[in-house]
Amino acid sequence: MIYCKRNNNVCDAAAAAVRRRAKKGDGSPMEENRETKTEEEAKGTGNASAKQNTAENATGKVQSEGAAPPAGGAASDGQSAESAGKTRSAHRVNLLVNVVAAVLLLGVFVFVFLYFYDYFEYLGTPEGRQVFIEKLRETGAWGVVILTLVQVLQVVVAFIPGEVVELASGALYGMFGGLVLCLVGLNIGTLIIFGLVSLLGGSYVRENVSQKQYKYLKILNDPDRALVALFFIFLIPGIPKDILIYFVPLTRVKMWKFMIVASVARIPSIVSSTFTAEALLRGDYLSAGIIFGIFLVLGILGVVFNGKIYALVEKIFARDKKK
Repeated sequence: MIYCKRNNNVCDAAAAAVRRRAKKGDGSPMEENRETKTEEEAKGTGNASAKQNTAENATGKVQSEGAAPPAGGAASDGQSAESAGKTRSAHRVNLLVNVVAAVLLLGVFVFVFLYFYDYFEYLGTPEGRQVFIEKLRETGAWGVVILTLVQVLQVVVAFIPGEVVELASGALYGMFGGLVLCLVGLNIGTLIIFGLVSLLGGSYVRENVSQKQYKYLKILNDPDRALVALFFIFLIPGIPKDILIYFVPLTRVKMWKFMIVASVARIPSIVSSTFTAEALLRGDYLSAGIIFGIFLVLGILGVVFNGKIYALVEKIFARDKKK
């Protein structure tokens, strides 16, 4: 109601005009604001519906492709399921590898025992040992295959002492022949591990490497410096180095570069074993004792101080990187 003290007619006319505008909704500020708000609410509802439809389509696409959504609880559930699946696959593959390795090793030992049973009595004398070695060499290609297989299993399964295979190779095929045989077996085993880690990822690594040993990954951060560090690690006897084969596929270090560096670095240690075996067979006990003693001491030092050696290598190459 509009009240006017002096001119009732003017006031009545103004009041009538206000009532007409309110009834028609044609231009009053209140009405305009109300209409604008209604339009914005409608527009917001439409945008929300569009976003919801888009999200549903994206989720459906992700689910159809078998991937986990990028965020949220569904993402965590999907990633957990995928991780659990890889872990189960890695566990099954690792179990299969170990079973196959055990069966093969058992087969090799049974074969050697039965085939050479009548010659074991000759091992008590130097002449008898020579006869036994000659009998082993008569196996020809089968002997090479068996020793190479055992060397491969030594890398993949890692519960066979490498020195045993190296000594046997040196005794049968001499220093250089045994060296070649061991390097071939080591590289085949390395390729198998690379393939399994590339296929199954970190889940397979966790099946074979303890959490404590993950600290060795630090020396592999820089591909160029990592190769130099790997050379020194593989050069020193006694250091647990085969675990690094599982880590390298997870880094930017090239497989072929690693295999070359590791092979060259292993040569002194392998030659010490193959030479010792060959020297023992020909009766050169002094040379065999000297070489064996030197590498035995180095091996013991490597076992005792392997943690400090790793830390020193990491420190040296970290300092060079800062420069």
